[in-house]
Amino acid sequence: MKKIIFLLLISFSLTSFNTNDIKTQLIGEWIGEDKGEIGKMVFQKNGFAYFEFQNKIFGGESFEMNGKKGSMKYVIDDRKNPFNVDLIISIEGTQIRQTQYCIGRFINKSKLQFAMGFEGERPKDFDNENSIIFNKNN
Repeated sequence: MKKIIFLLLISFSLTSFNTNDIKTQLIGEWIGEDKGEIGKMVFQKNGFAYFEFQNKIFGGESFEMNGKKGSMKYVIDDRKNPFNVDLIISIEGTQIRQTQYCIGRFINKSKLQFAMGFEGERPKDFDNENSIIFNKNN
């Protein structure tokens, strides 16, 4: 009986250190091009995410928009295929909280297809209007 318990403990601990999960793969800087414009999307270990486009940053732990400070976190549901990503934008000192519903899938370890929903809906698939291919920069 002790051997069975020992084997179960080892197998559970090995699965908890799986570095190939979606959340771990997503962390880092991703570069993409849309209609000739280069942009960057960064997913941080601390749960914050931001976009950088034309040297302007939107999101992260703290950003300013229209004179108000805000932040943007991300939440991943990797039980789905493609996986779901919620970008949650909060404005400091207000009750304003907006969620941008997205989906993603890895083409390979360094290439990500990402789609954003519009009008409060999550995209069901990837198309030319809603998606972009990102290449991992680090």
